[in-house]
Amino acid sequence: MQKIIIFISICIFLTGCSLFHKDSQGVVPAKAQVRFVSDGKVLDAGRLRKGGQLLVVPFSPGPDVTASDEVDKVALRIVKGVSDGLRQDGSNIFVLGDTGAETADFLLEGRIIRQEEPGRMKRWVLRRRWRALAVEAKLIDPKTGQVIAQVSHQKSGRGDQASYENLGEKIGQDVGRFLAAQQAF
Repeated sequence: MQKIIIFISICIFLTGCSLFHKDSQGVVPAKAQVRFVSDGKVLDAGRLRKGGQLLVVPFSPGPDVTASDEVDKVALRIVKGVSDGLRQDGSNIFVLGDTGAETADFLLEGRIIRQEEPGRMKRWVLRRRWRALAVEAKLIDPKTGQVIAQVSHQKSGRGDQASYENLGEKIGQDVGRFLAAQQAF
């Protein structure tokens, strides 16, 4: 009986330690990465570590999101959030403003894939206000078109503080912090 328990313990130990190694394609699994986003993969960590200038394109509405002024405001708050998130963590990736787009070393583009809130009846009956926002983004090398990282993230909140704009800014901060944290790997 003791031999079986020792054998099982060794098997668990060996499989547990293998979770932190790179896979055959050189992609670091998300479990070994710092988790700021729902799902994120860095496909070219060496390129990301070099740092540079980042141009963040305001996120476009996805197929299930209706284009509106509110979505445009959310997209701009995501850009602000990415800038804040990179600045907070002392990253060597710097966000470009309106000028200098041709000098960008990285391009972050994405889509708002879900914008959700309860229907009127649920809000009236349950007296609950909540909202949810989800995005997908890719970090691209503009010169080669190579995808350096992929990110998908979502946030939800309740009450009056859970506006889509606030959720968008929080998502942007998390994406910026994720990119900054990946430079340490």
